Amino acid sequence: MNVKIGLEIHQQLNTKKLFCNCPSLIKENEKPDLVVKRNLFAVSGELGDIDIAALYELEKKKNYYYYFYKDCCCLVELDETPPLPINQEALKIAIQISLLMNAKIFPLTQVMRKIVIDGSDVSGFQRTLLLAKDGFVDYDFNGKKRIKIKSICLEEEAAKKIKEEDGNVYYGLDRYGIPLVEIATEASIKNPEEAKVVALRIGEILRACNVKRGIGTIRQDLNVSVEGGARTEIKGVQEPKLIPVVLKNEIEWQMEKIKKGEKIFESVKKANEDGSLSFLRPLPSSARMYPETDLPLIKIDKKLIEEIKKNLPLTSEEIRKRLEELENKDFIESLAKDREKYEVYKKIVEELKIKNVEEKKFVASIIVNYVKEIKREKEIEEKILLEVIERNKEMIKDCLEGKITKAAIKEIIKKIVEGKSYKEVKEEFRVYSKEELKNKIKEFLKKEKIEKPYIIQEAIKRFKFNAEINLIVETVKEIMEE
Repeated sequence: MNVKIGLEIHQQLNTKKLFCNCPSLIKENEKPDLVVKRNLFAVSGELGDIDIAALYELEKKKNYYYYFYKDCCCLVELDETPPLPINQEALKIAIQISLLMNAKIFPLTQVMRKIVIDGSDVSGFQRTLLLAKDGFVDYDFNGKKRIKIKSICLEEEAAKKIKEEDGNVYYGLDRYGIPLVEIATEASIKNPEEAKVVALRIGEILRACNVKRGIGTIRQDLNVSVEGGARTEIKGVQEPKLIPVVLKNEIEWQMEKIKKGEKIFESVKKANEDGSLSFLRPLPSSARMYPETDLPLIKIDKKLIEEIKKNLPLTSEEIRKRLEELENKDFIESLAKDREKYEVYKKIVEELKIKNVEEKKFVASIIVNYVKEIKREKEIEEKILLEVIERNKEMIKDCLEGKITKAAIKEIIKKIVEGKSYKEVKEEFRVYSKEELKNKIKEFLKKEKIEKPYIIQEAIKRFKFNAEINLIVETVKEIMEE
């Protein structure tokens, strides 16, 4: 079986929108400030032909409604005013990504219009620019391998589909225009499982840069063809674990058709959550592209590239090497794969001037283990917890200096999340002296009237945040002897 598989990875960047100054906010079930109705029409591309996929969508004769939000949309999203010059921060991040993927950046490029009339683009086209080509990414799959990166584009994200009913389709303009990097690999992958490995490796590189995180911020499109069949583009695979499932389903379907002698046509399909596929439209052709007339050519200066090259973020491999001293696979992998966690770890270690490896391990355990546990207990975002830890690194300093116990740190973080300041809770969790601990335990035992077999257990439960457990045990034994 001769199978060819290629990937198109789409990653949102964490900046303002690409062609206006609106913030990149995502709305969840919020009432729009305005609803606009549009009907879209197919136009000819640069060579004078009309794209077959555009004609297919036109025949559906649908009405499109767009939800407009004043705090993250403007007239650019409504296509009522020309786009502003390209977002320079987004352009620099895209250049970073291109350099990390060893691609050749074009010194001069042009924004193009890609005809899309399924309603996801208000104007009937998506603005995109080809930024770099001929890169490569190394990965491991049954040994060391390398995949070529055909192209890297910077483009605007499509509108978010909300619902469809009675020939009317509703989209939200909150997502529309968010900067999006598209990485296209060559179709040299032969194994569905290998495709997942490549996607994960590219994802690691992307997360080294300032990109958005979470469900919906990155998605994989898959290009697959079977010898004797036809090329299929599979849209919107959200979870990497679904990549092999979706590919196997399409390959098996094509092989069955080939065996029966049936004709297979090139097409675009949608990946469903269970791994099944649904037909969307014929495969688009080159007729869908034409130049953007509202924007000038974009010149990318060599000095800018050199400046960005000097300040490239560390790759996951480089971070792993820097963290080798921790000798804990979970800590190393978690920090290497999650850039935000690594940056908080790095900042705390550097600013508190921590040199001792055991103390570094303790910082890593706070960021990896405590964050995971508190996130689960409190149902709170990791980002908020990391901000709390970074903002209150004084508690870690106090802990390392013996002013509060290690066991208290997790409880302190929870108290701060609930709205208290570290200054307010510091006294509650301070370390007791031996004499003070002894007096506190005596008062506790007088008040609680605990049976002898349970005294040590209850004393630990009560004072574990103010003294080390071995000291509590030792002190209780002294009291009992007295």
